[in-house]
Amino acid sequence: MDSDGEDKPEYIKDLINTMKNNPNKIIFADRTKRSESLMFRLFYFLYKLLFRTLTGSRISFGNFCLIPNDLLGRIVTISDIWNYFSSGVIHSQLPYMSIPTERGSRI
Repeated sequence: MDSDGEDKPEYIKDLINTMKNNPNKIIFADRTKRSESLMFRLFYFLYKLLFRTLTGSRISFGNFCLIPNDLLGRIVTISDIWNYFSSGVIHSQLPYMSIPTERGSRI
């Protein structure tokens, strides 16, 4: 979770409950509702399309996640996470899943 207000703290409980049933997976918050401008949404759509074309993977989440302690040691050694955390996790092929969340307002 970062501090710009877009990650709603009330979803931490949902992340924890999901992890109880999936203890060996990274649990990401997948934003289902966005509030950016049309221009931002267009370029974000193009970015996701390009990402999927180049990697074969879908990306729909950011940094808001829970990481099991057993996977934390492996994550900190992945060089890709320093540039873009989510795609670094996908590229690492560590087990992950996401849950739907609504985006908060940017502070």
